[in-house]
Amino acid sequence: MKHFFMPSKNLQELEKYASEWRLSAFQQEQLSKYVLLLEDWGRRINLFSKNDHDKLVSRHIYDSLQIIWHKLVSHNSIVLDIGTGAGFPGIPVKILYPSINLTLLDSVRKKALFLQEAAEQLSLTNLNIVCARAEEYLIIKTEKYDSIMTRAVAELTVLWKWCHKVLDTDGKLIALKGGDLTKELNELVKNYPTLNYKILPFQGKLGSERKVVIVNERKDGKDGY
Repeated sequence: MKHFFMPSKNLQELEKYASEWRLSAFQQEQLSKYVLLLEDWGRRINLFSKNDHDKLVSRHIYDSLQIIWHKLVSHNSIVLDIGTGAGFPGIPVKILYPSINLTLLDSVRKKALFLQEAAEQLSLTNLNIVCARAEEYLIIKTEKYDSIMTRAVAELTVLWKWCHKVLDTDGKLIALKGGDLTKELNELVKNYPTLNYKILPFQGKLGSERKVVIVNERKDGKDGY
């Protein structure tokens, strides 16, 4: 009797989204390897919530690729992912935009070890992995980033406090957020009145409460975005 391999729910979801995301065969292969690594390591260490084991594609990768859909990073740009955890949103973005120079930052050593393994297995180049706390790492950085991205690591005011000194002149903070952001945005503008922000809806998820928030400095009184 022949035994057929039944792909995981995550791999089935990836197959479903492949055409929507316009993945090349190589990109689909990379994302498949990434999913399998996430599933394997996720059984052994706390990479993500156990409730999210079958939502790696439908939630985590899908959310990460909002940055690509909205064209918020450019090819060949210098990008930092703060509190990346298991590599979200950085690794999916890197797979679709391989020319970006990406730094993945997380303070948990076991997660940093996973990221090293993923980078090697997926043959990702121009990728730097740093195990450190964001508020400590960014205060000593001299390199400037074109974009800094993050998923719900901290409130916007805190994120901007960490990030603004290492953003390039036209650089921007990209935060994937959920829920009511009124209080966060009011606090941000109160503390940093020269900022401009824009909120974009999640593509392909009607009714989703999740949003993409872009923050940067105004230039000469005009919108910076």
